Amino acid sequence: MVANYLKNRHFFLFVVLFVLIILLSYIHLQKTSFESTQATPTPYPTSVLPPTLDGPFSVVKVEDGDTIIINMNDSQQTIRFVGIDTPEVQSQYRSAMCFGKEASAKTKELLVNQQVYLELDSDQNQIDKYNRLLRYVYRAGDNLFVSKYLVETGYATEYTYQGVPHKYQAEFRQAQVSARTRHLGLWDNRTCLVPPNPHD
Repeated sequence: MVANYLKNRHFFLFVVLFVLIILLSYIHLQKTSFESTQATPTPYPTSVLPPTLDGPFSVVKVEDGDTIIINMNDSQQTIRFVGIDTPEVQSQYRSAMCFGKEASAKTKELLVNQQVYLELDSDQNQIDKYNRLLRYVYRAGDNLFVSKYLVETGYATEYTYQGVPHKYQAEFRQAQVSARTRHLGLWDNRTCLVPPNPHD
């Protein structure tokens, strides 16, 4: 009887130990899988820079999702990203729009304490009514085409001013379709009660 008790006790301990080993192995695999995905973030896409660019210029401030202030020739210039539009943020002149805060935060993440190259579009106005320079923006260092990146990740929409096609209209619109199809950013059905209308 004592022998049977010891035998059953040893079997019970063996089962408990086996279950613990399986459980600990599973937890370790889950932790390793999580850490591997966190340690390898998706890199920013790089672009081949056009041959005629101005810069690099230091970014002094990010005003909102599509407007920055740079140091150009020892003076500060406000740059409005041409060809795109991001939701507005709260100011003394306007109310905040859905996803405006997030778009502004993304541009800050991309460009605060960075340098940029600027590209002029000869088919567009060079300065808007607010005396802002209208330019395409690239981040120096990794050549990220920031203007396009904001569209393809759902933080901005393609914007054609007064029906005059800009240089990257087709490219930006294709990026917008991709973001909308994947429900990224402001195209996510959970983001805004009223989804944005793309500019035609």
